[in-house]
Amino acid sequence: MISLEKARALKAALGYVYGSERDTEFPLDQLLAEIEKRGYQWKLYKNIMRFKTGYYDIAIYEGSCESVYHTPFATKTPEDAAADALLWLMGQAGK
Repeated sequence: MISLEKARALKAALGYVYGSERDTEFPLDQLLAEIEKRGYQWKLYKNIMRFKTGYYDIAIYEGSCESVYHTPFATKTPEDAAADALLWLMGQAGK
């Protein structure tokens, strides 16, 4: 489960209207589908390096996997990694 602040940022960026505090959940499959909907492919990694054990990272690919964008986030859950990647992609698109 992602943080309330991150869920609110996603909902605002995606144009969702939310009512209650409980209406802020984003399942992993929904986050990954949003990344794919924007024309990107993804690969989620569980980081096994000693200093980051248990963290997740995500690689985002554009087109034929030649352009790779690694999000610079080390997160404790796969949902957080996907949410951070999606927010980052949406921020890049707005530039």
